Amino acid sequence: MKLIRKKSTLFYAPILEYPAMGGPSISVINAIEVLSKISDLHIISSVNQNSKNFKSTKSFCNGISKNFLFIKSPLEIIFNKFLFLKRERILRLCLPLSSLFYAIKITRYVISKNIKIIWVDRVIEKSFFVFFYLDVFRKFFKLKFSLIADTETVYSEFVLRELNFLNKNSIRYFLIKVNGLLCKIFEKYILKNANIVTAVSEFDKNIYETINTKSKIKLFSNTVDLKRYQKKYPIKKKIKNPSILLLGSYGNKFSPMNRARQWLVNSIMPLVWEKNQDIHLYIVGRNAFLSNDIKPSKKVSIHSNVISTIPYLQKCNILVIPLKHESGTRFKIIEAGACKIPCISTKLGAEGLNTSHNEHLLISNEEKEFAKNILDLIDNSDLSDFLSSNLYELVSKNYSLINQEKEGIDILNSI
Repeated sequence: MKLIRKKSTLFYAPILEYPAMGGPSISVINAIEVLSKISDLHIISSVNQNSKNFKSTKSFCNGISKNFLFIKSPLEIIFNKFLFLKRERILRLCLPLSSLFYAIKITRYVISKNIKIIWVDRVIEKSFFVFFYLDVFRKFFKLKFSLIADTETVYSEFVLRELNFLNKNSIRYFLIKVNGLLCKIFEKYILKNANIVTAVSEFDKNIYETINTKSKIKLFSNTVDLKRYQKKYPIKKKIKNPSILLLGSYGNKFSPMNRARQWLVNSIMPLVWEKNQDIHLYIVGRNAFLSNDIKPSKKVSIHSNVISTIPYLQKCNILVIPLKHESGTRFKIIEAGACKIPCISTKLGAEGLNTSHNEHLLISNEEKEFAKNILDLIDNSDLSDFLSSNLYELVSKNYSLINQEKEGIDILNSI
């Protein structure tokens, strides 16, 4: 697909870090790389300027865009002297006010630069109020810019699926239900008012189409830069083999990855170790050290906040995705395909990807079968090679940056 012409595009990023760690950050960096090739890209972000990666993030954005602008809410400046956790909670409560400030800054910028497209990232999860104010401004002042609402997942699904794990009489059950209903309201609003809503998969696209049949919904898939995963990366400690790898962001006891970790360690791995004591488990990712109920041992290694997870994907034998609740396509499976490592996942863990059981990966929702699949892949190198090769071919064909670039061109051409 050819680009009709390059258009000036502003990308608003509520989360942004380079080098990228974890699915959300990878998706943002990929979007920026793709949009920088097919548009005259400007980037505005409200990320924490005190984060350890801010300098490298700023350098990356300046090198790839026409201009990178960081905006800081006056409220963040006021609360900067509070303890980190307390400050973050206060800022969340003040999000509608902070978002108004961001929207004013963005509007003034696009008018001054004559930008016609504003691409709002994570519009339900992080940026709804920014999107809302921008929409109000353009209607009230009759401004001529288009709004693209970028969704990482059908976020109401992500939120409400936790209800299955909660006591119906608990306060958290009530709070999650209210949050899920608010997300549904937000989704209906963006589907009605955005010029284009992006979806990361056909699965998500179909859900949006049932909510609003008149919405213009376009695919902007989760992808990976295959070249990045084919490089050789150093690692401080040698990986023990045979090994299985669990990747994710941890720390919050209610998070999907924390529940997945507990199910893996408490229910699945004991069945594996009964048959093979030599299999080593690597738990890797942001805040992994906060998982206090699991300690490092001869059989378990916990590596937190690593520079890159790619060396673990390249050197471990199996990647496991034992998710019980969440939504959206899983970067972990796409990354595994890029590194040619076989995967075992729950059905939910593979949701939204065009993968098939016994062809690209193994799928199991039961702990005994999950454990058996781990042992089978460790013992059967032919099966392991067959699945990893097929997954690599699938990722190369459907989930590379080239595919996302085509989708991006389709989106921009349709405006």
